[in-house]
Amino acid sequence: MKTVWWRRLSRSVPTEVEEDIQLHLIGNDCEAALIGVFETDFSGTWIDHPTSIRRAENKLVQLRLAHEMGLSHPATLVTQDAARLCEFVAEHERVVAKVLRGTNTAPLATVSLDATRLPLESVRMAPTIFQEEVRGSSHLRVVVFGEAVYAFRITSPHLDWRPYTDTAVELVQLDPGVEMSLKRFLVALHLRMGSFDLKIKDDGEVVFLEVNPQGQFLFLQSKTGVDLATACAEYLASSPQGAA
Repeated sequence: MKTVWWRRLSRSVPTEVEEDIQLHLIGNDCEAALIGVFETDFSGTWIDHPTSIRRAENKLVQLRLAHEMGLSHPATLVTQDAARLCEFVAEHERVVAKVLRGTNTAPLATVSLDATRLPLESVRMAPTIFQEEVRGSSHLRVVVFGEAVYAFRITSPHLDWRPYTDTAVELVQLDPGVEMSLKRFLVALHLRMGSFDLKIKDDGEVVFLEVNPQGQFLFLQSKTGVDLATACAEYLASSPQGAA
């Protein structure tokens, strides 16, 4: 084995186990054993290494790196303070709320908020990301396999287009400067592949939202006919050996 594509783990436990604490223990120990075997005995190429993926999934790490690289990104507040949230909304009128990590048990959509609709009672329970809302209906999902970059424009009036199946999707040419910045972004995170979510403002400015180190892309193939499955397979088969 020369290459491991570390997408995501799916836990399987004995059907006779019902207690949550036992399920959690079995799942954690199986995961630790699998990672331990690879960490100690595998000397090939990771796409990508679990440690790199874990760090890259942190949205605060992503936003700091976007800022350092000069990528345009929304004004951001991470807080549990209701008063600070009110101040932030007063500054930006409309904001969006995102989870920092979320949960695997249920998908959580990005939601839009204004001064009349704020979670002032619940915000203190956990840190939440609040960002100025980037207006517009042009979204970008950019898939990167090493040096290969595929950019898709998703046209949707919805803030979070993911739940909707009727969105228009087309392959587009990405600005060379933006493309280079996204490649550098992955290199800085020690990643070889990733799926970026960007937004195009009405004036044409491209705004960074986030990157998923192992984001979904096959839905783009079904919408456009672009053969991303083959592109991904060929990249995995021909990936250079060594660290990213």
